[in-house]
Order: sequence, then C-alpha cells, then structure tokens
Amino acid sequence: MLYAERGQALMSAHRRHLDGLAKITPPQAGMHAVAWLTKASDDVAAYDAVARLGVETRPLSLYRQAAGPPALVLGFGSVTTEAIERGAQNLARGLSAPPAA
Repeated sequence: MLYAERGQALMSAHRRHLDGLAKITPPQAGMHAVAWLTKASDDVAAYDAVARLGVETRPLSLYRQAAGPPALVLGFGSVTTEAIERGAQNLARGLSAPPAA
C-alpha cells in the first residue's frame, strides 16, 4: 500500500510538473519508474542537469546494450510523497534548463 501511494504521488507530480518534458508509464509494481524524455536527446546530460538540483536518478542508457530513446530511471520507494513533489519540480527545472557548458 505504501509503494502504491508513492507511485500515485509520482504520477500526480508528473501531471503537474513534467507535461511535455517526460512521459512516465504508471508503475504497476515495484519501486521504480522510467521517465521517457520528450525534449532531451541525451539522458546522461539530463541526469547531470537534474543531479545539480539534488534529484537522484540514473540514465537508462547505463543499463542498455544498444542505443534507445533517452530516459531516466526514477526510484520512489524510499522517499516521502512530499519529497516526490519537490523532486518532480526540480526534475522539471533541470529538464527545462539549457545544457551546462
């Protein structure tokens, strides 16, 4: 029940903050979700941008053997719903920011 609540919080925060920046498939089980990046073309650069804002993610490309669409792996099992909300806000800020030089 706890993880379902946090998964729902992630999806609600996604609708409020990440529309047009990422698409998250609602998690059916587990404690991770994938944010498919709709504007960023490099998930490692996106990871760097959001990490500077305190958002802990992993680029999906680190787990692939072949190229694929850019995405970030989001863990939500160990964070509060309030932290999910703040994380989504910062994720949106990082994905909207121009790439660092």
